[in-house]
Amino acid sequence: MSSVNERAKLNMLIGAGIFGLGVAVTGISHAASQHGGRYLVVAYGALIVGGLQFLVGMLQSSGPQPKTVDLIVGSLAFFVRNPEAPSANEIKAINLFVQISAEEIRDAAIAMRRQDGGLNGFLARNNDRITRDVAKKIIQGVYAVVIADGLREGTPEALNFLGRLLYLSEAEVAELVGGLAQQA
Repeated sequence: MSSVNERAKLNMLIGAGIFGLGVAVTGISHAASQHGGRYLVVAYGALIVGGLQFLVGMLQSSGPQPKTVDLIVGSLAFFVRNPEAPSANEIKAINLFVQISAEEIRDAAIAMRRQDGGLNGFLARNNDRITRDVAKKIIQGVYAVVIADGLREGTPEALNFLGRLLYLSEAEVAELVGGLAQQA
């Protein structure tokens, strides 16, 4: 779980707790005032602060996850021919999808080669964070990287295999790659 999600859940939990405490104090005060008590306390502060903190947590959890960029970069960097020295064309291809320096691409490419299970393991471990849009960007980005220095043998098969890992059909992969090929 990313630290953004952890903070979001914590804020929601704390907010709900404070709000719940405000409801309890207000409820007890209301019950006591109906049986001859004199004062009705409404815990406005706890209700407002708790509600706002809960909303902050909700907004944090629904916001963009910074790790999505890591998914795209890692997937594209895996296909760089020489991880120690990505070519200028490969760097340009990756920068079509994510603005990142040559050093960061090199570091990501080296890290991806060291991943347990390679790209398959990386994608499997991050499957819950891969949306359909991210999957499509990965396919298009990998295609751009693979053809950056000339078409490689086995490219269609590799893209279709990657598409299956990302739950995209061969027709969807062909459409994504074909659209990119026409733009080139």
